[in-house]
Amino acid sequence: MTREWPRNRGWKPLQQNYVNSSSRLLLAKDDVKKYVLPLMDEERCATCQSREGLRVKIWDLDTFSEHELSLKQWKTRSFLLTSNWSMEFVKRRNLQEGDCIGLLWDTQHLRFFFQKFNTQS
Repeated sequence: MTREWPRNRGWKPLQQNYVNSSSRLLLAKDDVKKYVLPLMDEERCATCQSREGLRVKIWDLDTFSEHELSLKQWKTRSFLLTSNWSMEFVKRRNLQEGDCIGLLWDTQHLRFFFQKFNTQS
C-alpha cells in the first residue's frame, strides 16, 4: 500500500536554488520524519545521517524510469536528495523555477515516486 504525503505538503514548487547547479532538493523535514523514516530500520536511518547518505530509488511516474539519489540529513536536521539531482531530474526533465513536482513514499518498495505536475509556459 502506498502512503501519500498530505496534498498541500507533498507538492513542491521549485525555487531557483533547486534547479541551478546546487544538485540537491530540500525535503520537508516533518514529512520525512513522519512518512519515510518510521518505515526504515535503524541502520538505514543512521545511514541518512552519514556524509554519503542513504541511496534511495526514485521512480519517475511520467517517464516510467528508475533513478537513484542519496537521502541525507544535514547538520541543520533538514533532509535532502543529493548525488545527481541536477542530472537525473533537473536536466533530464527540463525542470524550471516554478515547476511543481510531487514526491510520494512507496511503502511497499521503500522508494520515492516522482511526478512533474506542470510545465512553465
